[in-house]
Amino acid sequence: MTEIASTVPQIARFRKVGNVTYFYGHVAVEADGQPFQGPFLDEARRVFACVAESLSAAGATMADVVSVRAYLTDLADFADFNQVWGETFTSNPPVRTTVQAGLIEPFRIELEIVASV
Repeated sequence: MTEIASTVPQIARFRKVGNVTYFYGHVAVEADGQPFQGPFLDEARRVFACVAESLSAAGATMADVVSVRAYLTDLADFADFNQVWGETFTSNPPVRTTVQAGLIEPFRIELEIVASV
């Protein structure tokens, strides 16, 4: 997968410190690196798929996620985000902080992940 962040110098996809792995902020991109276009619910599902790909590259899974910082451009999307959250973490969910933020367009959601690997 081509990552948008890979075009920016000095940004690592993830960094391990002991058994904790910190991941850069994920946005919803297609396999070719282009921004995902579609309804918010689908964008949220896509960003979690991108997270899963990065976790896999670090030898982790969603079950290893301990913390998520979620940035939404519009808190009106909070209920849809919670729906996708519930689909993604069906048991033992990680801790989470969700805030409204101005993101680079066209993205409406960004996730920052910490995992224990």
